[in-house]
Amino acid sequence: MYNPFNSNIHEAERYTNGDWFFKLFGSNGSDKRIMSEKERLEAVMCNPAALKVFKLQCDMFSLGDIKAIRNEKPQPNDKILKFLKSPNPYQTHRQYLWDYMFWNMLGTAYLYSSSKIIKDSTVQYFLDPSRFVWTEELLHKLDTNILSKKAFSDLEKLTIQYYNLDGSYTKYQLSEITPFFDLSNGLGNWYRGSSAIDALYKVICNSGASVTAKGINLEFSGKYFITGQHKEGDIYGTPMATDEKDNIEKSVRSGKPVHAIKSMVDLKRFVENIDKLKLDEAYFSDYFKIASMYGIPKDVAEAYAQGSTYENQEKSKAAWIEQSLAPKGEDLMDGLQKIFGYQESNIDLVISWNHLSFMQVFERDRAAVKATQLANLNMAKEMGILSEADVLSRGKEIFEL
Repeated sequence: MYNPFNSNIHEAERYTNGDWFFKLFGSNGSDKRIMSEKERLEAVMCNPAALKVFKLQCDMFSLGDIKAIRNEKPQPNDKILKFLKSPNPYQTHRQYLWDYMFWNMLGTAYLYSSSKIIKDSTVQYFLDPSRFVWTEELLHKLDTNILSKKAFSDLEKLTIQYYNLDGSYTKYQLSEITPFFDLSNGLGNWYRGSSAIDALYKVICNSGASVTAKGINLEFSGKYFITGQHKEGDIYGTPMATDEKDNIEKSVRSGKPVHAIKSMVDLKRFVENIDKLKLDEAYFSDYFKIASMYGIPKDVAEAYAQGSTYENQEKSKAAWIEQSLAPKGEDLMDGLQKIFGYQESNIDLVISWNHLSFMQVFERDRAAVKATQLANLNMAKEMGILSEADVLSRGKEIFEL
């Protein structure tokens, strides 16, 4: 939302759907961009480096396994697990998780739920943030701190318009939409999160420019120019006539092995050595910067690149899951619990990737630590430091019994 008291704002433009486009003064005097949701979406979908990072993150997140737990015991027949296998007529469990992570990475994932009770007619969809119409009146109300349950209840009754591609609008109550944020949602609209894409704007632009530059240079690397040779100080040489030029161009394109020409010529490429431009290096450098912003380790991002052993890759993947994907998964599980009232039913929804082969690296490490701890306990018992009862008690703690 536009803040007239922000002295760093150089220019603000309002779109018809309620989005603001900001230009900010930077320390170096150059303009910096805060993009609309539509611009963020286009920036990712039209850039191979950014889209590759998004696809890598979303593909991995979609492999998560959701379980319902009550008193530390799985509930395999819980109704929410059946529901999430096909949350709407168009998507499976995997695509549902994929969409959540995709929109979350763009800034905010908006989950629409047709009901807060799981029944045959209940559906859930992740909505496209760029289609929301944030009116001035709604923005003012979403920029205030709520101090009571009644005020929050009143706020949830407000409606927001959602633009459909056929030109129509759908109205949703805020109570029907659950937002999940990548970054903070406390910057002017409690229902709208900020996005890392804004900080990556120049990186994405540079990446796109390097791809375009490579295409142009590849095109010109197949083109040549021919010049006549003149002796230094020769003031009597005449410029190449049109007929002579046309004859040389036809000759070099023919299949004849020998060509007779009036004078010596030089044949050169427009682009002699495309490798010297290091355009691929520039592209991958930007790709790694984007991946780093989203917590993806470099050796995972470069897909088993040279210099990373298999074991290191496995540990990097496991760390990536634990530090980047798992917190986002917990946010989604908390949201689902709140929507369907699972907090009152004493059931926890848990998403994990422990079933994936590379996650066994952590399990092996944990088992090795436990084995060392048990060996130390037995040694302490033999030395008379600990009693058998102490060893049994501490052993149960190790195995969390």
